[in-house]
This record gives sequence, structure tokens and C-alpha cells, in this order.
Amino acid sequence: MSLKPNILQKIVAFNHLVELRTVNRWLAAFILGVFYFIEIFKVPFNPSFLAMGLVAISLILFYVMSINDTFDVEDDRIKSKITGKKMVVSEEISVKDALLMSLIMLISGLAISLFVSPSFLLIVLVIVTLSTLYSVPPIRYKRIFPLSTLGEFLGAFMPFLAGYAVLGAVDFRALIVSAFFALTSQYWRFFHETLFCEVDRKLGKATFAVVYGPKVSKNLSRLCLSIAVIESMVLFGLGLFSIQFSILLVLYLLLSLAFWYWFIDYIPAGIRVQMKNLLGPTWGALFLAIVITLLIL
Repeated sequence: MSLKPNILQKIVAFNHLVELRTVNRWLAAFILGVFYFIEIFKVPFNPSFLAMGLVAISLILFYVMSINDTFDVEDDRIKSKITGKKMVVSEEISVKDALLMSLIMLISGLAISLFVSPSFLLIVLVIVTLSTLYSVPPIRYKRIFPLSTLGEFLGAFMPFLAGYAVLGAVDFRALIVSAFFALTSQYWRFFHETLFCEVDRKLGKATFAVVYGPKVSKNLSRLCLSIAVIESMVLFGLGLFSIQFSILLVLYLLLSLAFWYWFIDYIPAGIRVQMKNLLGPTWGALFLAIVITLLIL
């Protein structure tokens, strides 16, 4: 029995609203936080806590993406005219429905977080605060350079820390490891700024690519990824990363297409599009299944 076209359209629209391709990276960082805590402290795997934490952080991350799109309608309308890309909010989903869905996901995520752990709830509140101030007027610091970049960088520490906090309090070791995910996330941010430099300039949006030029932004992007890789090698050498965890980090990078985008200039456009369509929305579920399997074993 096939789904009705309108149901399929709603599923596709929801996927576009929450930008699952982006959320995948954060969910992968979250599950690695859980895995790292269990590996370090040798605690038994607790499926119920993982399930609650995973559902809660998913709802919160969906809120992060949807609330940003809800208040980005005017910018997206201009961007749509420039790029030809269909708008999500106002075309696929009404502004009223997008706002309602954002609030439902926020309230539900916070409610479930209450039953995970105090540390987890605190990190979730930090994520919500940063993202709300980033996207929602009157502050909306996404328009304030370089505060927008600093806020995104700080927020990128949180998904791994949230996974770690599912089972215990965040410590200095977790903060050090979370820097890897903040750096790789910043790599994506600078890469995105490089690609959309001209669009952002026409929108009057200040980014590193707009202010200092796309070449600087591209070099910063590669520098962030290089530092992240070096950090992981140093931590492995110091004994803070096991072989198993290191392999998962490499898999994380490969599945998120980090290295494919590093050599983007050398990959034919058709292949890039096929890779994005195939792996973009699905690799997070694949990675999650791999890590949970290792936890069970």
C-alpha cells in the first residue's frame, strides 16, 4: 500500500524544514558522545536512556533548524530568486504551521530532557538559548558579524557533550574531545560561506567570505578540518582515544562527506549530486546503527 501524494509531500516538506542532512552530523556527534562515555567509564549500555536522549536531542535539533527557516522567510525569498531554489517555509509549509511545529518540537524535546539527566537538560537549554537568540528577533545575532560565527562555533560543541551527558556529568576530557566536532562543524560553516558568498553579499549578510573574500573562507575551512584531524591524532597518541573510537571518527568524517568536499574541485558535478542525494539524508541512520551495534556487542 503506497502513501497518498499529499502525505508524501508533507514528509518531504518536513525533511526540508528540519534539514535532516545537516542534523545527521549533530546526531552522529551525539551518539559518539554516548559511546565515548561508555567506553571510558565501562558502564553498561542502557537502551532506555539512549532512546530518551536520542529522541530529545533529535526534537531539539529539529527545532534549531525549523525556527531558523521560520524567521528567514524574507531572506529565503530573495535567495530563491537568485538561486532558483524552492522555498520551504511559505511555499511547502506555511509560516504559521512551521512556527507551530517548531514550538511543538521544542516543548516535547524539553519535556523528555527532564527525564534524561540534569547535565543533559542543561546542555539542551544552552542549545535552545543559542539557537533562539541566533534566529529570532529582536536579537537575531545571525546578522551580527562575527558574533554569528562565534555562536555557531560554541553551539557545535554541544551535540557530543549532550551524548556524553546522557550518562554522566561533563568533564574536562569531554570538552577537549568535543572540540573535534566543533572544528569539523566550523569547516562546514566556512565551506558553506564560500559557496554562497555572492548570495550572502546580495542579501547584505556579513560572513568571513563576504568580508575577507571566498579564498580566505575556503582556507579557513580546510584549516579547521586539518586541526580537527591533528587533534584526533594527538588524543589517540595520548591514549584518550581507543582504536575503536578512532575508527568511528574516521567513519564519521567519510560518511559526512568531509573529505569528498575537501577535493570538491576534482569531483565531477554529476557524481557530487548523486552522492549528496544518496548519502545526505540517510548516512546518520547508518552511522547510528553501526554505533549501537558496537554498544550492544
